[in-house]
Amino acid sequence: MLEETKTKNKDKPSIVKDFYGEVDKIKKRRGSFCTCYSFAIFIIVIIIILSVFIVLGLKKISNPSVTNVKLVEPSQQALDSLKSKLSNLVQQNDQNKGETVSLTVTEGELTSLLSQNKEADFPVKDITAEINVMGIKVRGKYQKDLLVVKNISVAVVVDLEPSIKDEKLQVTVKQIEADDLKLNKTVSSRIGKNLENIFDQKINRDDIIFESVVLSNGQMTLSGRQK
Repeated sequence: MLEETKTKNKDKPSIVKDFYGEVDKIKKRRGSFCTCYSFAIFIIVIIIILSVFIVLGLKKISNPSVTNVKLVEPSQQALDSLKSKLSNLVQQNDQNKGETVSLTVTEGELTSLLSQNKEADFPVKDITAEINVMGIKVRGKYQKDLLVVKNISVAVVVDLEPSIKDEKLQVTVKQIEADDLKLNKTVSSRIGKNLENIFDQKINRDDIIFESVVLSNGQMTLSGRQK
């Protein structure tokens, strides 16, 4: 009996040790679970914060400040006016060969002309043109999907410099800006080339030699002579 009691007493520390060992294992497992859970919550919070900053940043790009921006609305009346001027210029050419000619294009007429662009690969919409002594400034909206935001409208500004080359009007793209977004070379080249083609195809005439171009506030005046 005494020996049995001694055996039980000897086994008691082992049982106690095993019990507390199991308790420690449970605590460790719970601690590991809590650590993983807390880490997951932390990652989710970081993702939410980054998403908010991204959305706010893209909204800032798509809704730029319009301070000191002169907006010119296109109209059918202005487009018809420009077409009439060009038509009369041609008629005048037929009747008075060798005579001087002059063509004045207003901001409204130029805006209306550029807004008629229906090229599928031209990514700029809602165009408006501003003319001053420094050059021609074309504004518009570039449509693009950015990260989590679809069909975002980025304000684009294109600075054009008109000149006369080879007896024709030529516009050169000096700069293209898109707020905080950097346009790749392919997009910039497409925008610039398309605008240059509009001036060349819609204003230049094979039977008229342009000799000078003068810019003033609100209009561009071309002078030349008839072939």
